[in-house]
This record gives sequence, structure tokens and C-alpha cells, in this order.
Amino acid sequence: MGHRLIYNLLLLLIVLQGRSHAQSRSVIANHTSDLEVISDAAVFIDSTNQVSIQDLLQQPSLLKAIRHNINFGRNRSTNWLMFTIRNKRSRPTHFFVYIYYPRLESIQAYALRPPQPVFAFPRTGWGIPLAQRPFPHPKNVLPITLEAGQKATIFLAVRSQYQRIIIPVSLHDHEPMLARIQIATLTDGIVSCVLLFVFIISIAYFFDSSFSEWGNLWYGLYALGTFLFYFLRFGIQYINREPLNPLLNQYVDVFTTLITLFYCLSGRSFMSDIMVSRQFTKWYAPLMIGLTLSGLFLLTLHTPSSLELAVISRIALSVVGISGLLYILIKGLIERRQYARLFFWIFIPLLVSYVTLTYATDLSNGSNDVDTDLETKAVVFIETSLMMIGFIYKNNRAKHQLKQQLAEQQAQILLTQIQTQETERQRIAADLHDDLGGTLATIRRRLADIRQHLHDPHAARQIDILEPLIQRSSHDLRRIAHNLMPPEFARIGLRSALEQLVQSQPHQPTRFSFVAAGPEYRLATDTELNLYRIVSELIQNINKHAQAARAAVQLLYHTDHLTITVDDDGLGSRAVATDESSSGLGLTSSQLRAEYIGARLWREAGEGGTLVVIDVPYPTATQSLRTEPKQANQPVSVS
Repeated sequence: MGHRLIYNLLLLLIVLQGRSHAQSRSVIANHTSDLEVISDAAVFIDSTNQVSIQDLLQQPSLLKAIRHNINFGRNRSTNWLMFTIRNKRSRPTHFFVYIYYPRLESIQAYALRPPQPVFAFPRTGWGIPLAQRPFPHPKNVLPITLEAGQKATIFLAVRSQYQRIIIPVSLHDHEPMLARIQIATLTDGIVSCVLLFVFIISIAYFFDSSFSEWGNLWYGLYALGTFLFYFLRFGIQYINREPLNPLLNQYVDVFTTLITLFYCLSGRSFMSDIMVSRQFTKWYAPLMIGLTLSGLFLLTLHTPSSLELAVISRIALSVVGISGLLYILIKGLIERRQYARLFFWIFIPLLVSYVTLTYATDLSNGSNDVDTDLETKAVVFIETSLMMIGFIYKNNRAKHQLKQQLAEQQAQILLTQIQTQETERQRIAADLHDDLGGTLATIRRRLADIRQHLHDPHAARQIDILEPLIQRSSHDLRRIAHNLMPPEFARIGLRSALEQLVQSQPHQPTRFSFVAAGPEYRLATDTELNLYRIVSELIQNINKHAQAARAAVQLLYHTDHLTITVDDDGLGSRAVATDESSSGLGLTSSQLRAEYIGARLWREAGEGGTLVVIDVPYPTATQSLRTEPKQANQPVSVS
């Protein structure tokens, strides 16, 4: 799969390069059948910036014919381009001359249509207010009308203080070009809104207190940088009323460098589940940051040579970043990683678009048909939407996993508390029975001995008064110790322990009954003890909250599982809302105890009372810790 992917990528780049060279056969791209380009384009570089249109008309030898190159490189001279066209139709024709490459800072156009004098168009270019342009749109378009059979010689004088001077020129019919401009305006707004939305969502995810990942920050900054890139490239010209400082145009390169860095970092974070070598992790991000900082430093020097070096640095940054992402992507595809497959469909269209745009702006020889603006925005829209969906999916999945981990940790903590309480209950029950119970018995015997030797009737009556108090204390002690840990629980088992528990309940206000059916099946002591605690907690809730007249505890031994039911005729659903806060902890504890022993507990509350059912599967033969099952007595009812 990896070799096939590399082959396809190389094929795409070869086709793309071939397409660009194929399109550079003519200097002036003619997209209308109404016009004819009747002379080769000619250029002249005025290093003095003093030559006027009249000088060129008087000295046409200054212009040199060209066939395949309108790339003047970086210079601060006035770069002239001249070409002649003719209207082939027998009626007047309206058309547009379109100079793609929106970052050209100053374009002064002239049209010579004999016998009319030279017509000077209003100046256009980046940073010039739309109201002052020949056509009020960020695209550099010149509307021209030619009479039937009329010829026109077009002169373009282009200057750019900080940008590479490329003059790709194309001719378009009036109506299709207007539609193209309207689509460009609409897509500018759509892409800008999507990028801002993605930025807000990404930053919100990053600052989410429950979940934070650096990839969200990098992608949010990538979306913001791309928005600012388009804003400086096109959007700012919708709002400026005065010509902008050409230096501001230079920040387009700044954002281009930063979005390359942020995209590669976010892509690495998106595929963070793919393990790469330690050496790759060690050099990838630092090298990219170093190239970014060097490129930004070169951009601050504002000299032609430093700007060319900045382009080389940006291309090197792109090569390093894209190579790293391709390495991770191919490794992830080979390992069949989910996020790698998703990132493949996100990354490849963006890669092709990026290579096209880089070739058009930084490596182009001035091809006349490099207007990939609409295609680039479509790719950015699709890529940003898919990447955002991917990040949302990954974030939600990670948050779900984090919640699961927290729930498991909380459950483990609660189970640890339950086990600790169980240990403490056993210890306290043993201490009460062995120590305090023995002490009370000793006090009772000593008082009986003293009573026999007393001759004072008043003192004897006082001792007689203490006797029932001591008996009640002993009874309460046995009851508390029994609740904490039924005596000989491991020996008598769950059935007998629950029967004793039900018998110990007072008959008022709730009368409890106990039923056991089927041959008794002894489970592990730990399992039976947890079931005993669950039923004890349920009985306690009935006494506290149900206001029931009758309640029943049933043990039903089946062939493969044990079912325990606890039901009452109390308030039921009417008590859920009022007593949820006070009984919720006990129910949670019971649910966790049930999960701990592998049982299933469900509760149903209605107008006629509450029913709780616990199903406990028997362990397999290899897991069984029970004693041999013994035949229970006939179903017993204890009232």
C-alpha cells in the first residue's frame, strides 16, 4: 500500500507539472472566441521608473518580444507588457482583460484604439480602494469595449515593491467573467465564515476544562492564519477607503509560513496514535520551527535577496513538513490506522492544491492560466470541513474514553471504600461481640452477685432497675453486631443470613416476609456477602422512605442463576423525586456492588410500590468456589 501511494502521489505531481507547462504555450490566454491576439507579447523593464506610455509609443524598439515568460522576478522597476488584440465580430464586443496574481501592488493600464487617443485606465492593484479601480472588485480586471473589427494595443505598467512580479494575462467574455467574479465573492465569504467557525470550535475544544489537546490549538491557529491570509489577499480591499501600505502585503507571506507550520503540527497531532521513531520525534518539530523562524526573520529584512531566501526557506519548510506527514501517513496506512485513512482523504487534495499554488506564485515562469483561486478555496473548504469533523470525532471519542476512565476510577474508588467498610464492619462486629459483649455479661453477673449480698431494700431496687437496661444493651449490641456482620456468615450462607435479617425487622410500620425456592446454591463468600449488603441496604431504604405496609424478600434458585427480588407496596415512584438525594448514595453503592460481583440489578418504581430484581449468574465449573448444593426446605415464609 505504501509503494502504491507514493506512486500515485508522484503521478499526480507529474500530471500537475505537465498541465502547467502545457498551459504556458501562449503568453496571453484567450478564453473568448470574439477576440484574436494578433501580435506576440512584448516587455520592457524600466529600471529608472521614468519611461512613460508616450516614450514607448515613440520608441517601440524598447519593447522586446517574448513567447513563454512573463515572470520578471523581484525588482522595484516599472515592468511593461504590451500585446495587440482585434475584435473578430461584426458588432461591438465587451470583454475583460484579467491579470491574475492579486498581490501585484500597482497596475497602470493603457489602451490604444486608433483613431482614438491613448486611454489611461484608473490604477488597479493590491491595496487600492475598490472605488478607485477600473472595476470595483479585488480581482485585477479591465473592462474594454471594441467596435466591430477594431484593434487595440494594451499596455500594462506593473510595479511591486515587495512581491515577485508575475503578469499572467487572460481575455474573457463579459458575462462569463461577471459570473466568475460573483462566484469568487460568494466563495470568499463562505470560506471566511468556515475558517472563523473552525477557529472558534478548535479553540473552544482546546480550552475545554474536561479535555485539552494541542492539536486543537494548532488547527485553530491554522484556520485563523488561513483566514488572515485570505483577508489580506482579498478581504481587506472590500473595506479600505485609502490606499494601503504595500508593506502590509508582505504579511501574506508571513501567514503562509505560519499556516504551513501549524497545519503540519496539527496533522501530526491528528495522527498521534501512530508511533514513529524517537529520532523523527526529536528533529521534526524543532526543524520546522527553526525553518519558520528563519523565514520570518528573512521577511523582516525587506530586501529582494532576503525575500528570495525567504521563499526558499518557506519551500524547505513545506518539503520538511509534507515529507514528515507523508511518512506518518504511509506508516499509518500500512498499520491500517483509522485516523490515517481519514487524514489521507483530507491531506492529498490539499497537497495537490498547495503544490499548484506554490508553483503558480513562487516557481511559475509566468504561465497565463494559473488562476487556481476558486479551486484552492474549494479544496480549503473541503479540507477544513473534513479536518474539523475529524477533530470533533477524535475529541468526542477521547472525551468519551476519558469519561469512561474517570467512571472506572470512581467505581474503583467506591469499591475500595466498600471493601474497606466491609473490613471495618467485620472488625467492629468482632470487637463488639468479643469485647463489649463480654464486658456487659461480666457486669450483669457482678450485679447479680452484689444483689444477693445486699440487705438494703432501696439499693436492691436500684440494682433491679439496672437489670433490664443491661439486658436491652446486650440485645442492642447483638443486633448491631449482627447487622455489621451476621454471625458465622461463611457457615450459614446467604439464605439463612437473609432469613435472620428479615426476622429481625420490627413488624411496624412495615411487615416483612421472606421466601426461598429451589435447591440452595452456595456462591463465593465474597459474592454472598455483597448480596447480603445489597438486600440490607434495600430493606433500610424501605424502612426510611417507602412508607410501605408490606414488603417481601425472595430468593429464587434457578438452574443457572440466582434471582433475588425485594418489593414493597409503598410510595414507589412518588418517593423517587423526594428521596432521591438521600437514597441515591445507597442505590449507587448497591449498583456498584452488583457490578463488582457480576450481577445485574434493575429497579422499577410505580404507583403501587417498588420492585428491585438482582440476577446473579452461577460461576462455571472452573470458576466455581461454592460448596456442593444442598436441598433447601420447602419455600419458607417468615412474617
